[in-house]
Amino acid sequence: MGASKRFDQKIKDGQGIARLPPTLATYKRVLVVCEGKKTEPNYFEGLANELKIKTANIKITGESGSAPKSVVDHAKNLCQHAENIGNSFEKVYCVIDKDRHPDYPNTLEQIRQLESKGFHAIPSVPCFEYFLLLHFKYTTKPFPKCKQVESALKEHLPDYDKGDKNMFANFSGHLETAKTNAAKSLAHANNSETDNPSTKAHELVQYMQDLKEKRKTP
Repeated sequence: MGASKRFDQKIKDGQGIARLPPTLATYKRVLVVCEGKKTEPNYFEGLANELKIKTANIKITGESGSAPKSVVDHAKNLCQHAENIGNSFEKVYCVIDKDRHPDYPNTLEQIRQLESKGFHAIPSVPCFEYFLLLHFKYTTKPFPKCKQVESALKEHLPDYDKGDKNMFANFSGHLETAKTNAAKSLAHANNSETDNPSTKAHELVQYMQDLKEKRKTP
């Protein structure tokens, strides 16, 4: 019997399998499209780096424009391109602010209609800085403008800079606090029938943490 046939027979008989190299558990390819060009992408890129999630498996971009609708449009275009080249995204997260955008309600509805294609809305009201503030304190005080949230954040982080590439380092030590506060705030908003303030950013953080766990070797 030739060497190739003897090897095939061993595999068929269940021999030698233990010597095969272990493989990583499968995990999803994810797209995160942010409304902001700097703050949100810098934060989530910092989180991805800390979790050691490879860029081949998560794409984070803020090149979509400054309106919620533009985020969804850009996400759809990126998904179509990825599908065309045979490298589709299985999950798509649209990180948007309510702020004073008139297209915000319609955009939320559009994302809901795309849920069957893996789309998820990650809104913050009035803006993403509210989630950043929750790293340091819990508050359900309404914020009419984003500038007011930034002022509250700077009480805890005086050097806060929206464009800081390494900004996640300022928040990483308070991540679990932020997740707890955000979930508590969202529940309060739902019970109070108001969305100001609220955020779902913690849901994306948790998903990325779970994604990292799924990448571990068996």
